[in-house]
Amino acid sequence: MYRAVLNLFSAAVETVTRVLLSALVVIISWQVFSRFALNRTPYWAEETALVLVVWFGLLGAGLGVRDGTHLAVEFFARLLPASARLVVHRFVFAVTCCFALVMMISGARLVLMTTEQTLPATHLPVAVSYLAVPISGIFIFLHALPGVALDAARMSAIESAPAGSANEEGGG
Repeated sequence: MYRAVLNLFSAAVETVTRVLLSALVVIISWQVFSRFALNRTPYWAEETALVLVVWFGLLGAGLGVRDGTHLAVEFFARLLPASARLVVHRFVFAVTCCFALVMMISGARLVLMTTEQTLPATHLPVAVSYLAVPISGIFIFLHALPGVALDAARMSAIESAPAGSANEEGGG
C-alpha cells in the first residue's frame, strides 16, 4: 500500500517537474528572444524562471532519492563487506530522513515567516518559492524511509542491478 501511494505521488511529481521544465524553456526562450529581437526584456521572466528553477530542483531531488541518482560516494562503501555496506546504507538513509525532517520543519517556518512579503516583479508571495522546501522534504523523506529498513536481500538486488538503472528502494 505504501509503495502504491508513493508511486502515485511520484508520478504526479514527475508530471509537475516536466511542466516546470517546459515552462522554463518557454520563459527563458521568450526572454532571450525579447531581449535580442524586440530589444525589451519582460519584467517578470527572470523572477518567474528563478521560482520555477527552485521548484524543479527541489522536487527533482526527491526523484533523485527515489531513483538512487542522488549524490553519493560509493567508493568506500563498496570496499566493505556486505553486512557493513548494509549498515552504511541504512545510516545514509537515516541521515537523509533526518535532513528531510529539517527541510519540512524549517521550510514550513520559512513559509510562515514570508507570507506577507512579495516578489518585486511578479508580486507573488515570497512564500511560494519557499513552499518547495517543505514539500520536497516530505517527498525526500517518503522515498528515503524504506531505505532505513533495507534488508540484505533487497540490498544485494540493488547492488546487482545494472549501473544507471532506477532501483525499487530509491537509494544507493
